[in-house]
Amino acid sequence: MDSDSHSTSEQIPPARLLLGNEAIVAGARAAGVGFASGYPGTPASEIGDGFAAIAQSGEVVQEYSVNEKIALEVAHAAALSGVRSITSMKHLGLNVAADPAATMPYVGVGAGLLIVSAGDPGCHTSPNEQDQRQLAKAWHMPCIDPDTPQAAHDMARDAFALSEACNLPVLMRVTTRICHARAPVRIDPPRKSGAPADFPREASRLCPLPSNARRMRGEIEGRLATAQEWAERPSFARTWSPQSQTEGEEPLLLISSGAPAWLLRDNLEQLSQNRQLPPIVLLTLGVVHPFPDAPVLDLLAGSSKLLVVEEGSPFLEEEVRLLAQIHGWEGEIHGMLDGWLPSHGELDAPTLVATLDRYFSPNKIGSEGNGRASDPQNGAITHNSGKLEVPMRPPILCAGCPHRGSYLAMRMILGPKPLCFNDIGCYTLGYGPPFDAAQSVLSMGSSLSQASVVSRLTGERTVAFVGDSTFYHAGMPGLANIVEQNDDVLVVVLDNRTTAMTGFQPSPTSEGGLSGEKGTQDLVSADDVMEEPIPLVTGLSQEQNIADVCRALGVAQVEVVEALNLPAMAAAFRNAWSSSGPTVLVATDPCPIYENRMNSSPLPLFQVDSGRCRHCAHSCASNLHCGVDIRVPYEQELVRRRQESPPPTEDLLTIPDQTPCATACPLNICIQGYVGLAAAGDFDGSLATIHQRTPFPAVLSHVCHHPCETVCVKAGSADGSIPINQIKRLTVDSVIARDGGLPPLTPVDSNGVSVAVIGAGPAGLAAAHDLAAAGYRVNLHDRDERAGGLLAHAIPPARLPRDKLEMEIKRVLDLGIAFHGGSQLGVDTSLSDLLTKNAGVILALGASKGMVPDIEGLPAAGIESALELLRRLARGEQQLESLEGLDVVVVGGGDAAIDAVRSSQLGGARSTTLVYRRRREDMPAASEEIEIAMGDGLEFISGSIVERVSTDADELHTLYLADSSLVEGTQSPKQLQCNRLFFAIGQSFDLPSELENLGLAVNSDGSLVCNHSDGHVSSSSATGSDRLFVAGDLCGGPRTVVEALASGRRAAAGLDRLLSTSGVVDEPLIQLDFLDSEGPVLHSNGSVDALGEPDDRGRQHSTVEVHTPAHQYPAELDSVALMAAAHACHFCSSCANCSACLEILDCPAIEEVNGSAHIIEDLCTGCRVCADLCPNGAIVEVTR
Repeated sequence: MDSDSHSTSEQIPPARLLLGNEAIVAGARAAGVGFASGYPGTPASEIGDGFAAIAQSGEVVQEYSVNEKIALEVAHAAALSGVRSITSMKHLGLNVAADPAATMPYVGVGAGLLIVSAGDPGCHTSPNEQDQRQLAKAWHMPCIDPDTPQAAHDMARDAFALSEACNLPVLMRVTTRICHARAPVRIDPPRKSGAPADFPREASRLCPLPSNARRMRGEIEGRLATAQEWAERPSFARTWSPQSQTEGEEPLLLISSGAPAWLLRDNLEQLSQNRQLPPIVLLTLGVVHPFPDAPVLDLLAGSSKLLVVEEGSPFLEEEVRLLAQIHGWEGEIHGMLDGWLPSHGELDAPTLVATLDRYFSPNKIGSEGNGRASDPQNGAITHNSGKLEVPMRPPILCAGCPHRGSYLAMRMILGPKPLCFNDIGCYTLGYGPPFDAAQSVLSMGSSLSQASVVSRLTGERTVAFVGDSTFYHAGMPGLANIVEQNDDVLVVVLDNRTTAMTGFQPSPTSEGGLSGEKGTQDLVSADDVMEEPIPLVTGLSQEQNIADVCRALGVAQVEVVEALNLPAMAAAFRNAWSSSGPTVLVATDPCPIYENRMNSSPLPLFQVDSGRCRHCAHSCASNLHCGVDIRVPYEQELVRRRQESPPPTEDLLTIPDQTPCATACPLNICIQGYVGLAAAGDFDGSLATIHQRTPFPAVLSHVCHHPCETVCVKAGSADGSIPINQIKRLTVDSVIARDGGLPPLTPVDSNGVSVAVIGAGPAGLAAAHDLAAAGYRVNLHDRDERAGGLLAHAIPPARLPRDKLEMEIKRVLDLGIAFHGGSQLGVDTSLSDLLTKNAGVILALGASKGMVPDIEGLPAAGIESALELLRRLARGEQQLESLEGLDVVVVGGGDAAIDAVRSSQLGGARSTTLVYRRRREDMPAASEEIEIAMGDGLEFISGSIVERVSTDADELHTLYLADSSLVEGTQSPKQLQCNRLFFAIGQSFDLPSELENLGLAVNSDGSLVCNHSDGHVSSSSATGSDRLFVAGDLCGGPRTVVEALASGRRAAAGLDRLLSTSGVVDEPLIQLDFLDSEGPVLHSNGSVDALGEPDDRGRQHSTVEVHTPAHQYPAELDSVALMAAAHACHFCSSCANCSACLEILDCPAIEEVNGSAHIIEDLCTGCRVCADLCPNGAIVEVTR
């Protein structure tokens, strides 16, 4: 092709199979290149790798530069020094190098300089398309566009002579299909570089100061003219026809260059084998700027039709149209500008064939439009040729990638809210679920710039991710700007010690820095061109310390942490995020794939213990899996807490099978589940978890005595136990505030079997709900006109809001339950009649009579049980204002006592006094209720009992008190006067006499003897009482709302089992098990003392403050404090609602097999992030 070319056929070497990039390396070596620089970037990476593989031989001096600007500048300086030089980069890198590139044609070169810029039509690995031919024209730089790997070799070889002839840098524009196509290439042997480097002392030529630059600009036209002469040589402007031409017939003309020309020739050859084509002449241009006018004009002279085939932009077409206009050629020109070819994307064969068919046969159907035959839809590419659809394969971080640990820890600790700005490289794969670590990706280094200004304008702290290579490439100026502006940005430098995405090239933080690596790189180019692979250069420079650079730039807080140490990463993110202003977190760990290539030592291996994977902590004791769908936010919360609070034992396999809180809950609600979902902001999931065990989450959120908090593992800590019940209320209130109520319950088809429930209090409602939800026809009877029992008729509305109570009762009744209000057992209906009409009956009668002690001075007007007061207030038979100005004394220490006190205070009582026989800390009433009452002026007298009462004519009562033997050292006041005295010392039953006639055994407290596991009563009667179950107070034991609900559920399940055993139904319809099959879980603080008062001594509650002004009730929730408390839950046990390793970790080495995670041994790199992440401790290290 020129003076460097071979002159005889005997010199032509045999062909070898090479990539286009490898052919470029071989061509440059054949030209005697002495210096090679570049920055890795797909699809150009193999060029730099090829020179790195041979650099140690001394044939070339090679460097991976910090960025493309530097790469071009050092190559230019080498060329000025008389050394033929080459620099390589992708098309985006050419933009980085634009500053020196635009000036170099003014200065010129000494020895030849070849700039190889690889484009990416179709955006296979890039954020944009770019046609470098346009830049060459703008910069007055010759541009060559090889159309095959062979042409890439030949043009790379000849480009140096062209550069020297015109004293201009030469830009080689290649694209992905040329770079990464493998084809036979005949390569020339390498030549030694020329004379030693000697930089010229010609300042007027090399310094484009304005006065010099004006002169230099005028010289460029002459240099371009020389380049144009080269462009018009037959070796660069080649004509070709697929078949012999018929003399005298006008041919159809084609002009093309680069990869489209190769595609065009291949398809023309195939078409010519299948059918007769019209005469065709193709002109392939090797140099596209300066434009080769002469061969193009010669081509146009022989025809009146031309099709220009190219991709990227209509560069050639515009040049041809301009040339035709200047020279008066009036033929047809088709291409991009008239829509015959697509304006963007990589030109594919079906589209090209459709366009050729239109060109050859203009009257054929399909002559409209651009003929594109590929229409991407939903990630699949379809061709008119009928090929199979290719599914979209989303990019994913490699197994063991340290960036995964960084992204995982970031979202785990910071949650979904912070805006994250990302960069170009492996770290771009943080885009989308599960990490969502890229709200914006623009260019290398842009993450810092974008994060800085967004933080400044929004006032929010932002996150900027940048890689180690990119940090030095373009990140340092952005960080300096952040420091200068004092922006509130957390910069996370992801340092995997290599430039991994482009082929594991060294980075400034690699061992030995940019100029050194360990081991050898076995490249095809090295094997083909040299006999043995050459070891990569080692030890020529020192690796850089990013942290030191950041500190030098003025960042005060810089922390370095191992990216694959998940607990450490989590702690580092928490620490960094809690700061303000410029903060840098350097997450460093080597790329395991690269390390494995360089180091052959065996990798650790991890496996999944299927017995613990997706294992419910409570399912081993009984069937208590909550059944809630797996939710990613909850998984993230589980993982986060695993990092912050490891299991209480060092051995992960001893994670307890039951959480103390769920064990203590009479309903065995999965508390860690609903608290965790609330912490994750998933209140719907949290509510669904509670709904699995009770239809009354709103009621319980106000009146549950929360024994779970007593046994919380944090109860003894400075913060106290988790405020579990307040979190339940936060869940309920959040859903109600958003939706206007709780979601309705779903009715089921009836099985036609009727059952009856007597009593519509909490136990009766719970039993009725479970039976109706199982398909039974439920008849619910209650002596009151409204359902609710003591919930509606005893607990003050101030403590249990009536709108919530009525909403939840309605939801239960709407399941199809027939409610019979005003139906009193023994008066309006009989038990025997109900047993006759129904397959079974559940008695859920409450202890509705308040007790008053039998002491001297009673009964008397103005003295009664607190329950009677509360019932009248609830029914509207008495107004709170009736207590205004009175001195009120309440005797007792349970919830009823405090309810009476609070009602008196809200009614305007002048004073309220509580007399209790134990200490204040022993009171079973909820501590927060006591605090509110004390804040409103309650006087508390402990260790005292009322011995007798006297009443004068004005109903002024004098109470004579005595010391209780239950509290040592107590000295009670002798007398106490009041206008109203209420006793809250227990309740008794008011049962119909019919129960005695059935032969039912009765306990001393009036409850019925029954099996506590299901409420089945014991009877010697043959009147059908074998189908009788009891629930609630009638079962005996503790008398709280949550325990009544649990009792009702047990009775419903017991009746269902009985009916299935007797054949009334085919099989049990209610699947219900409790952790304690013998009855509700009872603790030392859950027994009933001699006077019927629940004994709650030793209970410890959360220290989350309740801020309640006087007479404001219920207390307003501090949602921020409660969410923080939810985040502090330890999640003490394992959970089945977890696919964290699959959904959050997103590791390609983990797959799902038979419902359990499975680690693919061949892909596992032993990074152990999955083991650190697994909330159940199910991933363990094994011997490989």
